[in-house]
Amino acid sequence: MRIFLKLAACTLLLMGMAGVVYAQTNQAIVEPGEDHTPVKLEEQATLGQDFIATQAFNSLLLPLPTWSTTTSGFTFTLRKHGPSGEVVFTQDVTNAADNKSEFQIPEQGIGRYYAEISQPAGQIGWWTRGDVYERGTAYSNGKPVIGNDRELIISLEP
Repeated sequence: MRIFLKLAACTLLLMGMAGVVYAQTNQAIVEPGEDHTPVKLEEQATLGQDFIATQAFNSLLLPLPTWSTTTSGFTFTLRKHGPSGEVVFTQDVTNAADNKSEFQIPEQGIGRYYAEISQPAGQIGWWTRGDVYERGTAYSNGKPVIGNDRELIISLEP
């Protein structure tokens, strides 16, 4: 009976610890906030954000405004090692959801990355804030936009 109780207690403890680990899988690179401004993606242009992932991740959430339209689209690209690095994921998006573009990607490890949107269809943009992220910066047309960051959340989903 004592062994059963010890096993049950250990199981509950491990389940509780797993819940704590799962709760810590989101990493807000640039937290969405009220002090943000939508920057529209123009034809033949790109918008991006470089960042350091301090945890493995397989999901990215970009709160991209569509100005409440339902026919906006774009191409999303994720690069490893920064803006000129190796492309690890790309996806064309049609009928983007307003403020909720989420990407399921192959699991990526800790390191430097660059997220970019390009090739707009309709109205699409990226919520941008003042410089709140010390480990990266916003980009426009492949060039850093000093003093700005674009909202981005990464997570590791089971």
